[in-house]
Amino acid sequence: MLDDISISIYRKSIAIYMDAISVDISEDVQILATNSFFQIYETFKNSYPVKVKSVDLFKVYAWFPYILLKHKDSLDGEELIHISMDMLDNILHLRGKRIDKNWRKKIQSIACNGFLESLEDISFAKIGLYSSYKTASHTNQIPKELPEDLLDTLEGVV
Repeated sequence: MLDDISISIYRKSIAIYMDAISVDISEDVQILATNSFFQIYETFKNSYPVKVKSVDLFKVYAWFPYILLKHKDSLDGEELIHISMDMLDNILHLRGKRIDKNWRKKIQSIACNGFLESLEDISFAKIGLYSSYKTASHTNQIPKELPEDLLDTLEGVV
């Protein structure tokens, strides 16, 4: 179970997400969606061999559009994904990282295809959006120009 500080941070990050949405969402739906996040979080933690060491805002912003849409299907899923990705991009920016603009479009397309799924608690699109940004946050920036001797370097590897 999450400690009180972690719960508080997750609730605040969800509130920030809700403030970014241009549509008014009732308090009841906000509470349902927030409670669903915590239930899904526990299911995820108990279903996979993950060791939770800290608050992971990538989970909130990658999962929340799907959770929210499950409770209020009249929302624009693509807009929710766009808002999430903007927030995820901001987290990366704070860490000195970024996702290439063209790659971001591909991620967004895959994430939006997730709305065609049954909005299961743990889905391919939800995990894919999370994994894309989480991985980017832990990588070094790749230079735009590859070294001239790259193929020579790879020759002994492949």
